[in-house]
Amino acid sequence: PSSRRTEPAQVHVCERELWRELRARGVAVENTVYALDVDGGDDAGGGARLVLPRQVQLRAATDVALSCNFLRWRPGLRIAVPLRFVDRLQNPFLKRGGYLHRLEHFLDVRCDDPADVPAFLDVSCAVGSKNHVYRKSDVRVPPGVALDASDRPLAVVKTK
Repeated sequence: PSSRRTEPAQVHVCERELWRELRARGVAVENTVYALDVDGGDDAGGGARLVLPRQVQLRAATDVALSCNFLRWRPGLRIAVPLRFVDRLQNPFLKRGGYLHRLEHFLDVRCDDPADVPAFLDVSCAVGSKNHVYRKSDVRVPPGVALDASDRPLAVVKTK
């Protein structure tokens, strides 16, 4: 990573295209890498940039996008990826009325290639009984994605 700080650039994004991406991707929009064309000469930082949307602000009553900040992509950038708990119907305890108490909704990952950034990280709930704790070691990590070393709990199986 370069220690050289680049100056912020103000960009204008088509509201309709931003709205389509928000509707199509939901929470995964903030871990999707986009190529953003920035107008201006070399002094203004013009040209195509790889960016991640951050801090999308929506109007409360109408869900119209008010603003969106973009973070420039660089290898090793920490990205919060949403967790998706799958195979719930294969777990007999969850099938009989137990529920999953989520402790984490996102995990931070690092990738060197923008194509390796996952939309979701899957955690299989096929095994586990009452008070079973799903940990970070249970996450299916795709190739090219790195997690930090801590093995913190992500969810606990509970009863009603």
